[in-house]
Amino acid sequence: MEIKILNMKIALIFSFFFLSIGILFSQEKQLELFPQNVDISDYTNCICNDTINIKQIIKNKDIYENEKLSYDDSKFTFADINDDGVCEILHYFSSGVRGWPYDYLTIYMFLDTLNKIGEFSSFLLNFAESDGEFLQINYGKISGHKTNPIYYNSVWRFNGKEYAPSYSPNLNKGEFKSKGLNAYKNKMYEDAYIYFKNVLAIPHHSPAQLLESANDVAITLIKLNRYDEVQPLLEKYIKDATNENVIASAYYNIGLAMEKLGNKKSAYLNFKKSCDLNETNACKTKLLELKNKQQSTE
Repeated sequence: MEIKILNMKIALIFSFFFLSIGILFSQEKQLELFPQNVDISDYTNCICNDTINIKQIIKNKDIYENEKLSYDDSKFTFADINDDGVCEILHYFSSGVRGWPYDYLTIYMFLDTLNKIGEFSSFLLNFAESDGEFLQINYGKISGHKTNPIYYNSVWRFNGKEYAPSYSPNLNKGEFKSKGLNAYKNKMYEDAYIYFKNVLAIPHHSPAQLLESANDVAITLIKLNRYDEVQPLLEKYIKDATNENVIASAYYNIGLAMEKLGNKKSAYLNFKKSCDLNETNACKTKLLELKNKQQSTE
């Protein structure tokens, strides 16, 4: 009897162990970096024959055979999405009055026959860097009221037959940011970086909000000693932002990165830009420190 109880306890311990490992693995699997968006126009250097007939065939398939009435002219893009030198065909078209042009996208591959490998709403869709074989797709969706939408993102990859969802975290933009802040607070900077970087891939309401999210990534890059990535990241978003306090924070973060890189002149200039926009104690202290260091070396 005692042996049976002991065996049951051992079995329960092992079950709990493997269950815990499974939960941890599941949690790790949920944390994945969204691929970076790319401009599909950079992938149009490819070969595609008989484009006139192909266009008409695809129009017939997408619009007339499906009894959809095209309210706008169809738009075709020929792009090499799998790096084989041969164009795939992207067909943007509208059907109905949905409020934006070209609200549908179909993707075709022409081998021996014409095969549809993807069908999407083109709103909130971006092609993203390749997974090594095909370009990936960041595919957004909206929840909540249209005046205050909540955004989600999923990653779609080509599975050998068609594009299908591969990574669909059930986290919206605010939840990603919240988890990023928590990870940052607990000095889990690698995780914080992924959470904050994923926030950037999800639509924002304004350029200022986008820059604010980029600032979160920047401070995490500094903690990860990836100083040389900070300025290129932030300059991409500074140019469109108008909120002076957020821009000031961006220049301050660039200043911190430049200081870490030993570029004191650039650090001083960026701290000065930050103070000119929003004179905080932090930027004033940095300016004074750098000025004193400069004087002590003269």
